[in-house]
Amino acid sequence: MALRQLMQCLAVLMLLSGRIKAELIVLITDHNGAIYKIDSNGQNMLYDDQEGTEDIAYDPVEEQVYWSNLDTHSVSRIDLDGRNYVKLFDIEKCQGLVLDPTSRILFYSDDKTAIIGKYYLETSVKEVIVRSDLTRPHALAADARRRKLYWSDIGVDPKLEMADYDGDDRETLERSSLIWPTSLALDKTGDNLFWVDEHGSLNDVKALDLSTRTTRSITYRGFQREFFDIDLCNDMLYLIDRERASVYLSMPITGGRLITTSIPGGMSMYRHIRVFNHPQECPPGRHGKECQLPCGRCRDDTPCMRDTGYCPSGCRPGWTGNMCTEECMDGYFGINCKDSCGHCKGETACDKSNGQCASGCERGWVGYNCAQECTEGYFGVNCRQSCGHCMDEVECDRSDGRCASGCEAGWFGVNCSQECRDGFFGVNCDDSCGHCRDGASCNKTDGRCSSGCEAGWFWYNCTQECTEGYFGVNCQQSCGHCMDEVECDRSDGRCASGCEAGWFGVNCSQECRDGFFGVNCDDSCGHCRDGASCNKTDGGCSSGCEAGWFGYNCTQGCDGGECDAPCANCSQAQDCVTGRCSSAVTAGYNSIPIVAGVCGAVGGVFVLAVIIFLTRRHRGGLLQPPGQGAHTVVYKIMEDIQDPNTSDQLISI
Repeated sequence: MALRQLMQCLAVLMLLSGRIKAELIVLITDHNGAIYKIDSNGQNMLYDDQEGTEDIAYDPVEEQVYWSNLDTHSVSRIDLDGRNYVKLFDIEKCQGLVLDPTSRILFYSDDKTAIIGKYYLETSVKEVIVRSDLTRPHALAADARRRKLYWSDIGVDPKLEMADYDGDDRETLERSSLIWPTSLALDKTGDNLFWVDEHGSLNDVKALDLSTRTTRSITYRGFQREFFDIDLCNDMLYLIDRERASVYLSMPITGGRLITTSIPGGMSMYRHIRVFNHPQECPPGRHGKECQLPCGRCRDDTPCMRDTGYCPSGCRPGWTGNMCTEECMDGYFGINCKDSCGHCKGETACDKSNGQCASGCERGWVGYNCAQECTEGYFGVNCRQSCGHCMDEVECDRSDGRCASGCEAGWFGVNCSQECRDGFFGVNCDDSCGHCRDGASCNKTDGRCSSGCEAGWFWYNCTQECTEGYFGVNCQQSCGHCMDEVECDRSDGRCASGCEAGWFGVNCSQECRDGFFGVNCDDSCGHCRDGASCNKTDGGCSSGCEAGWFGYNCTQGCDGGECDAPCANCSQAQDCVTGRCSSAVTAGYNSIPIVAGVCGAVGGVFVLAVIIFLTRRHRGGLLQPPGQGAHTVVYKIMEDIQDPNTSDQLISI
């Protein structure tokens, strides 16, 4: 049972014990349709339900009135102040209702379908508990303490019976002298069951001692009555006389003189009565027997219950306890202090009523009560800072932005919000960039050079130097011919050792022009046959030499060495380089075919003349004229040899 209902049940018990002041309230239903409420303020109609209004029950916990209607075949409810009418359920012919405020159960009988059932007030669930061996179940009474239900059957075999709330342990209590027992009532102890019989004895009310199972009559003084309904309150019996429509009657529980109380006229003979104590109202904000105690913090400033101080509307947010006098503990707030405070800055307590953090929120939390964690991607005070670049897209710490997984490649710092400095990349920026073109920085994540590589480097991140023999942008150019096979510069292809013989240029990639050879192409080619170019490396003439030249690279003339062909017989001095005669050729000779032979003969005579001269000088037989030396003699000999008229003198020498 809810705490509120428990407190109201306690209030009912206190009313019954007389510990608080209360006023008596009488409810009467008229079969013509009206429900009347009679209290200290007088008599007034609570509700008009057309026709067919039958039995009535009252819930002191919720202060609500329940009744059945035989014409509309229903059970309905309304507040004690006449507001909030609700039809609860349909039923064929309900002539008995009783309510247990503690168990929150409304019991009902159905005369037409011959059943007894119960209706749970909290869940609105109906359940039949007795259906066998019933003819016309009618009046009901309930013992909340013992959880026993009593009922009358006005069928062909009238009787009074009892069972527990589930219909078990069924027992017949009375059969004798019963004709039409139309109403039942229990005393406050539950030890005595009272009833009236519409067609039985006209002079008394019956009572059954439930402990001894003995029956007695409650006698009264006055006119003979035809009682139809009975109720009990404050040790007084309240009765409806079917023949006296303008009054209700009362007398002590032990019997005696009947007291007549006037009620609104015009009622039918079929009426039901319920009588109960209702606590008197205290001024707003006060409670207690003499209204001497202040109420707690009731919600919406509604008054507390006069008897207990209980707040029927519940406590104001921030307060709790039976009487709403206890403030929420630190860390809690709201209705009944059920809500936990958020993350207030400095661990201060939130506002007990609405949970607001006056000091603001701890880092990583937001909202008026600081109960909302920063949304994904944000952190810090009021979640205003964006998370950095955490590895594997793991979320950063909502408080300080730290990345538990470390930083994504290309970022560093406490919360991974700083991009790698130019020249560095990768996880924690530990890797250095390669050789990007024009000194550009590489991609901070993977080191890629979007601008391309500097000359001499390649690969996506420009970290690999050109392989041997290549240089330049993307290493697409081949090295030239560097001297001694030394590698060229990977950047511009220059040869630090200079160019190999036969090559020149910035990177030794240009072969010597025709006619030149050697280191830096500084040497000119010799006289290669047919004007062919010499070998660019060493100047050799692969096609041979021009006439008149000899040697590996054809740079030596015949006058400086041996030639293959002898000179011819020329009339004058012969040009032994070309083998041609400078004057007319001696008759009978063709100078051209004998050029090589003549040159060879001249050379031989010259050598022989020198040998003879030296021999004679050594022996002292030849006197040299003054001013003449050895060379004079040699040239003389050469002149004689070249004279065609003295050819035979060469032999005589």
